[in-house]
Amino acid sequence: MTAPKRRWFSYSLRTLFALVTVFGVWLGWNLHQVRERGRVLAEFPTQHSSFADYSNDTHQLPLTWRLLGAEPISAFGFDSRGMSDADCRYIERLFPEAKVEHRAGFRGVIFD
Repeated sequence: MTAPKRRWFSYSLRTLFALVTVFGVWLGWNLHQVRERGRVLAEFPTQHSSFADYSNDTHQLPLTWRLLGAEPISAFGFDSRGMSDADCRYIERLFPEAKVEHRAGFRGVIFD
């Protein structure tokens, strides 16, 4: 009599649903971050003196963000009058690949 073949992977339907849920939450968060980047880039020229430099040769975005359509930016500057420090830090987190400069009365390129 031969022994039954051993199955390599055995998991329940509940485990599959849990993994799909975790993946969906992770992907949704990344999509939200990419959309927030686009919203910030679209709103800032009208509300604050700002610029974005798209000539990014050295810095990379996370792979997921690139696959979702985000463009790398090497520098981003804006006028931070009327914004809290938390808002400025949030914008810095949205552009991890860029050198972000924010000052009250920002009018142009002041990067070193």
